[in-house]
Amino acid sequence: MVVNGQHLSPQIVSDAVSPILDNIFTHYCHTWGRGYEKEQKQRIWENLNVLLLGGCNQLPFVRAKLSQNPSGALNYIIRHIEIQPVELPKDIKILGSVGNLDINEYASLLTIAHGLSFHIAENPEYFTPKEVPPLRRRPGPAKPEDEYKPFGHWW
Repeated sequence: MVVNGQHLSPQIVSDAVSPILDNIFTHYCHTWGRGYEKEQKQRIWENLNVLLLGGCNQLPFVRAKLSQNPSGALNYIIRHIEIQPVELPKDIKILGSVGNLDINEYASLLTIAHGLSFHIAENPEYFTPKEVPPLRRRPGPAKPEDEYKPFGHWW
């Protein structure tokens, strides 16, 4: 990377953003924990699918940090984390001549651009995490008690 005519090595860039990335990961762990508090059935949390959006997520050290397990405070309930790509709908087309450009390479950036292109009032499906009600257990036979181990306020 070149900034103001000076070459910055990947290590210099990584070291510079490390404190910010640590704060982002702390927030990620906290947010995950709040979700876990709403529904504590362990089987639901064993696998975690993560979507990384934005330009910085293309940097290997950012992807590596956000691929770490946020459930450390709960003895690593999450057993498998999969970073999933964002895929654009098949009917998305580029207008004009762009050569051999693969639009799917820009899916994570286009997803953000799309979201920022509309006012919140135009999206009736919009809700914040605190507006999501706790999941309710389906009626049926009782589940083994070990599936519902309460951890309380884990952070």
